[in-house]
Amino acid sequence: AAAAAPPPHCVSATNNHNTEYTVDIEIGTPPQKLRVVADSGSADLLLDSTDCMDCFGQHFTFDKKKSSTFVQGNGVMPLAYGQGIVMTDTASDVVSIGGARAENASVLLMAMNGLQGFDQAPYDGVMGLGPQSNDGDGSGVSMLTNMGQASFSICFGHNDHSPGRLVIGGGIETGMKEVELPAVGHDYWSLYMTDVKIGRESLPGADCAPHCVAVIDSGTSLIGVPTALLDHINLQVGEVAPDCSNVDTLPPIEVTLGGLPFLLPPEIYVVKVDNSTSSRSEERRVGKECRSRWS
Repeated sequence: AAAAAPPPHCVSATNNHNTEYTVDIEIGTPPQKLRVVADSGSADLLLDSTDCMDCFGQHFTFDKKKSSTFVQGNGVMPLAYGQGIVMTDTASDVVSIGGARAENASVLLMAMNGLQGFDQAPYDGVMGLGPQSNDGDGSGVSMLTNMGQASFSICFGHNDHSPGRLVIGGGIETGMKEVELPAVGHDYWSLYMTDVKIGRESLPGADCAPHCVAVIDSGTSLIGVPTALLDHINLQVGEVAPDCSNVDTLPPIEVTLGGLPFLLPPEIYVVKVDNSTSSRSEERRVGKECRSRWS
């Protein structure tokens, strides 16, 4: 008989200034707590380390010398994110989150930091939730594979500073109509994007000849599109007023993903950033400011 699937595990997610959500994980024996971004757009578990040469800021750091179950890997590898490149040491250890547990989880420990703004960031690492199930690049298999789980759900808040939830191995009841879309690719949760409209008109470059592969990325608050398409979006949407005074007059944008249209009203593609406590070092102004999520 086939083994029963592990039960779902739910943890709360902390909203950090409406720019990223973090969840707590425990690693090592005895367990050490770190705050990580639950990232559907990557497949690696990256953690700040006491051995990191330039990981500044108020962070929890993993100390491998204090874990009896820590196993050193066999090399150093670079890891690229939108904020920069990190040099990491490969390793493995026990990792748990909300009751979900991996006895021999692949871990990448930060050795040299290249993440812009990490010194002001409210997270200590990135927990990739990609479906990667092989060790083709030397970083190990994904967190979900190590935990014996094939699915997860993420719920973000609707209001400023609203908390969220992460469920490993299950869904989140929303009471709303849900649709199932076919994921494409092996290392990321991706969908085909075939059209972008403002009003009834498709924007030039939206078909990406014949389609773009869009990564569903919970690790960023931005919406990334090809440069040619971004130019047309910015031209037709216009400037977003920093004081948020024109948000209600901006047009909705329709994006077709996996064959289904999704309507993005301006309150979805405009983010209100609290600059008085922002994690980005260049954002030191006091107060809230509206910005477009398109990049």
